[in-house]
Amino acid sequence: MVKTILTRLLAISLVLATADAAAAVSIAPHLATYDVRLGRVTGPEAPRQINGTLVYSVRDRCDGFLQESTLDLVIEQRGASPVRYQQSFNSFERHDQSESTFAVTITAGGSVVDTYTGTIEREAGKTVIRYVRPDDRADRDDAKSFATRPDAFLSLAYTARVAESAAEGGRFVSEVVADGLLDDGPNRLSAIIGPQLASTPDFPDPEGVLRGRPWPVTIAYFPEASSSELPSQEMRILLYPGGVVGEIDQDAGDYSVVTSLIDVQTAPGCSD
Repeated sequence: MVKTILTRLLAISLVLATADAAAAVSIAPHLATYDVRLGRVTGPEAPRQINGTLVYSVRDRCDGFLQESTLDLVIEQRGASPVRYQQSFNSFERHDQSESTFAVTITAGGSVVDTYTGTIEREAGKTVIRYVRPDDRADRDDAKSFATRPDAFLSLAYTARVAESAAEGGRFVSEVVADGLLDDGPNRLSAIIGPQLASTPDFPDPEGVLRGRPWPVTIAYFPEASSSELPSQEMRILLYPGGVVGEIDQDAGDYSVVTSLIDVQTAPGCSD
């Protein structure tokens, strides 16, 4: 469950992109910092406390986008001492959405519990995600790669699809997404978009990065590798017209994890 919290929180730190996976991506580079805390407690398996920060940045390298995220949490389970969990994620995604590379490292109590790198590539008639861990053997390709439809969205393009649909009055978006942060392979992400909020939330925004009023969006994850009709995870976010996420409310069963924007700044773009 801890790894699920880490990966889903990072995966939904989103920015604006185009809706067409074959088109060039256009986003506003920025750096966002979030406070992470324990939200609702509804069952006996909830931890006593969760506190931490999430820092996310996206920069334009002219031929593609560099994304970097760092999640730093202290989780105190009932009857146990607090443990510090950290997850770093970085990726390079080409503007034309033709390919992506990524790397993930997760530590608990200062020790590495998982680390991998990988690629997402468009091949003949399919999109392929490949994961490489230090202990992978050459004869285990089937255990570290997934193939999905050729028009699968990469992470930036899917966010734009949702943002554009919201701006046009759309209420539902469901697409297959290939994202190296999620090591269970491609997921179908289904987003339900609520009406734009009547007022603007009071998130710190000294540089005026946030534009307009956000939409409440509920996103459900359905792994392609699973036969279950139930989502593996659900979360609610506040998505701004510019693509920045103001808040994340992640349902973890017996409890929720709330991630709130505490600072957002512009970041250097291709011409800077």
